[in-house]
Amino acid sequence: GNYQVGYVYTDSSGACRDTAYKKVTVFDSVHVSQPPPTLCVNQSFNFGTISGNISAALWNFGDATPDAIIINPSHTYTGVGNYIVTLYAETPDRCKDTIKIPIKVVSNPPLSFIVTPDTTCTGNNIGFSFPPGHDTATNYVWDFGISTVQSSTPTAQVFSFPKPVLRDTLYFVTLRADYFCGPSFYTDTVKVKASPKADFGVQPIGCSPFTPTLANTSYGSPTNFLWNFGNGQTTTMQSPNPPTYINMTRRDSVFTIKLKVSNACGTDSIRKNITVKANDVFAKFF
Repeated sequence: GNYQVGYVYTDSSGACRDTAYKKVTVFDSVHVSQPPPTLCVNQSFNFGTISGNISAALWNFGDATPDAIIINPSHTYTGVGNYIVTLYAETPDRCKDTIKIPIKVVSNPPLSFIVTPDTTCTGNNIGFSFPPGHDTATNYVWDFGISTVQSSTPTAQVFSFPKPVLRDTLYFVTLRADYFCGPSFYTDTVKVKASPKADFGVQPIGCSPFTPTLANTSYGSPTNFLWNFGNGQTTTMQSPNPPTYINMTRRDSVFTIKLKVSNACGTDSIRKNITVKANDVFAKFF
C-alpha cells in the first residue's frame, strides 16, 4: 500500500519549526500457503497452487532432483519422508524472497490377512483375519470370487467355498482397503481339495494271449494308486501298461481288475471284470 510519512522539526528554542512529508510505497511480498498439504508417494502436485504474486521463481524440492525454474512446477516424490522445499522468488515489483516449505510425503501401510486354514477338504467355514498391528482403513471390500462383503471396520470374515468334484480348486480372495493415499489390495488363496473317485476304462474281452487297452479315468485329484490286475500282478503307477493275460484252458477265464485311489481327503476303489477267451482251435487227424 501507499503510506504518508511525516517529519516535524522544532529547534531548541521552540521558535523555529518545520514539517516535511514523504510518500512511501510498500509492495506485496511472495504468497505461500502454510502449511502445505500432505502428499502421497508418486502423487503429482502443482506447487503453483500454494504460491502467488510471483513473476520469476526457482524451486528446489529437497530430494536431489533438478531444480525447476518455472512459476508453477509440478513435482512427484518417489519416497516416503519429510522434505524441505526452497523457493527463490521475485514479485512483479522486483521484491525478492527465499521461503522454506516443509513437505511430508506418506504412503499406504502394508495390507495383508491371514487365512485359516488355507487348504481344506470341505471348503466350509474358512476364516479370514487381520494380523496384529493392522492399520485401520476407512473402508474394506472382501472379494471371495463368488460374492463380496463390505465393511467400514476391520472385521474378521468366515466364508465357505463349494467343494469341487473333478479336481482340487484354488480360490482367489482379494481384500481392498481404502486409505489416505487411495485403495490398497491384497490377494491370497484357499485350496479346496476334491475327494478321490476311482474309475478306469478297460477293453472287456479278448482272445488269449490278451493285452487289454487300459486307461485310468479317476478324478478328484487322487495322489496314490494301487492296481491289482487279478493275475497276481500289482503296481502303484498312476497309468501303468496292462499285463498280457494267458488262458491255458478250453474255457473262458474271467479276471477282476481292481483300482484303489486315495488322497488327503479320502479313499475310493472300483473293480471291473475282463474275459479272456480260450484258444479253442485244435488240430485232429483221421
